Amino acid sequence: MVLRHLVASGAAPLLVVATYRDDEVSDDLRGTLALLAAQTRDRLRLGGLDAESGRRLLQRHAGRDLAERTWRALLARAAGNALFLRELGDLARTEGDDVATRELPAGVGDVLGRRIARLPARAVATLTRAAVLGREVDVDLMLEVDALRGPLSEDELLDDLDSGVVAGLLEGDSTLRFTHALVRDAVAARMPPLRRARLHRALLDALATRHPSGSHALAHHAELALDAATAGRVLPHLVTGAAAAHEAGAVEEAVRWWRAALRAHDLGAGDGASRLRAQRELVRALAASGDLSAALAERTRAIEAARRTGNPTDEAWAWSWDVAALWATGPAIADQDAAVARVQQLLATVDPTDRRLRAELWIALAHESQPWLVDLGRTAGEEALALARALDDPRLLCRALNLAHLHTFGVADPDYQRRVGEEMLAVATRARLGDHRALAHLILSAAAIGTGDLDAARSHLDGATATAGAGQLPVLALSVAVFDATLDLVHGRVGAAHAAFDELTRRITASGDPNGRFIRAWVMTTTAAAAGDSSGMVDELEAIATAGGAGFVAVLRVLARLDAGQEEEARALWPLPPYPREATWLLETAFQCLAACRLDDASVVRRTRDDLAPWAGQLVRTVNGQLVLGPVDLVLARAALCLGEDPRPHAAAAAALARRLDAPHWLAEARALG
Repeated sequence: MVLRHLVASGAAPLLVVATYRDDEVSDDLRGTLALLAAQTRDRLRLGGLDAESGRRLLQRHAGRDLAERTWRALLARAAGNALFLRELGDLARTEGDDVATRELPAGVGDVLGRRIARLPARAVATLTRAAVLGREVDVDLMLEVDALRGPLSEDELLDDLDSGVVAGLLEGDSTLRFTHALVRDAVAARMPPLRRARLHRALLDALATRHPSGSHALAHHAELALDAATAGRVLPHLVTGAAAAHEAGAVEEAVRWWRAALRAHDLGAGDGASRLRAQRELVRALAASGDLSAALAERTRAIEAARRTGNPTDEAWAWSWDVAALWATGPAIADQDAAVARVQQLLATVDPTDRRLRAELWIALAHESQPWLVDLGRTAGEEALALARALDDPRLLCRALNLAHLHTFGVADPDYQRRVGEEMLAVATRARLGDHRALAHLILSAAAIGTGDLDAARSHLDGATATAGAGQLPVLALSVAVFDATLDLVHGRVGAAHAAFDELTRRITASGDPNGRFIRAWVMTTTAAAAGDSSGMVDELEAIATAGGAGFVAVLRVLARLDAGQEEEARALWPLPPYPREATWLLETAFQCLAACRLDDASVVRRTRDDLAPWAGQLVRTVNGQLVLGPVDLVLARAALCLGEDPRPHAAAAAALARRLDAPHWLAEARALG
């Protein structure tokens, strides 16, 4: 009535905006809409917020950057609903990320509680039982299982579910589901925990009889029915469900159910061997989910548990590290010696005829050697590669090729990375290994960036996106964003590149990456150097050095000091030894050469020039292609000038590459040198 009166009595032009929910359309509202049809300018159906808008809203309410995994989990929970996003952000700020990804925010519960309370008590009870099934409501199962059906006839149960549809809590025609994950959570929360657990137990028994092949549903209810009394009978369902989930790419569910399997062991189920297997599989699932910090921590626990058995074979299997990695996965500052020594001891102890186990140990040794023990890591990778070829195991071969990629700069062959990527792509495609197909595309993208073929690099990024597993999506999203920022850098939009890299590196650091601060130091110093002045990084680099990372940022400190006009301080840090041929070797060596030119250190200029020479014609970059400085030939031209040699051949090559890339700043620099 008020709306009709407002529209009818307006003496002057007036814009009225009215909102309503689809499930709140009463007869009065329908009549009002019909009467005002002539005066209605438009009707808009509002959808949810897109991912970027949702991220900004979450950040505003969380008050900080959230880890990439947390962003994705909260965006998925909210499904674009602005109220839910706001409440989840507030919950992350006040209670922490774990609570926000699991619990129902109080504000959301209050809003949904009012909608639920409008329904008849019997309908609420029916919907509460339905919510125990999950977001999808299996009507036939509710009719079959007495604990779900309750004392209702079929018509009564269907009437109650229809009430949920009318109230906007359920949606669908032939199949029903709760309209939102948080709606389901709010309804399920109305059932007391003890009663809910007993209902899950009844559902588990019913499903095991009626649908024994439904591993997903069985594992879901097994997890929620787990207690001391049920541990023995739920464990097989958890193990089967976790293995099936991992195979299907549902790695987050695999993680959850392997954790539940370990809790079942703690309650007395299974034996020592099955517990060790569950720990190893949890490590593998965590790594596949992209949570490498948690995977490494769990692997440490698995190794300790296996060592307590006194069986070297058990311990050797616990060292397994199955991960598709574009860069080193361990902390840059870590005590490698003990781990490396122990894996070497196991290689000398385990059955020499067990080639598969030995391959696992060689792979573990190669990863433990990252990033500093490069020669040992490369040798271990070669041993693993030889065994993988002999065993004809596609996944093992892809994992060994992954190690070969990490040692790209250890081979003085600029085409080596491309060949590794192409072999991995062929093997992974034949074996349908989605995670390694995606990794192969990322490796080929890095190789294409090195040669300046940015169209091919973008094409391979698209290929990676099309084949990646769920746990790789954060890395892919980061790779695409970094590539876009790199394009800004290549095309001379240095300010835009600096702003983009600043945001991206803050996000990486917030994600919990153990090397986040080092990644940021390298990225921001390189970007600043590309703009001609890295002096603004002095304080940040000194803080890293003071905290134990001096070796990792040594050349960056020299450059920043030189840009700050502090030549004496820079010379105090000089000279620097040859850098290990790890992921940043090409960039480090280029920086050493440029610093040596400025410090008139001819011996270092010659050494670094000779090291860089095989990479002429390419771009200076990191092994993953995600950080670019400029043409190698620009560095070689400066080295030639410093040594009194003719810089023009390298300057001409740099100019040709700069023209092909549409990089005006590099072209201008090449012309100045030539």
